[in-house]
Amino acid sequence: MENFKKNIKDNFENFYSQNISSDVLNNFRKSSFASLNSLGLPSLKDEDWRFTDLNDFYKVFLNIEFKIIKNLILHLFPIHIIFLMLLLCTYTMGN
Repeated sequence: MENFKKNIKDNFENFYSQNISSDVLNNFRKSSFASLNSLGLPSLKDEDWRFTDLNDFYKVFLNIEFKIIKNLILHLFPIHIIFLMLLLCTYTMGN
């Protein structure tokens, strides 16, 4: 891991020494890299957001979305067209 960190630092210093960007951008990069050095690279324990349970969000969101789509379809198509569409979907899924 130390070799990896050293490689990142060396690559940054090499890039920074080329001075190919404006001073504003270079200063931003330098302060950002300093922040990365002080905070360190993220690890799995820094990624708690991955374990956030979104089931309640999906239930509400998908329920609202389903109601909107259902109402839209019922207003756009007569019921016999909807029935034929469902029949066609059932038939094509079976084959």
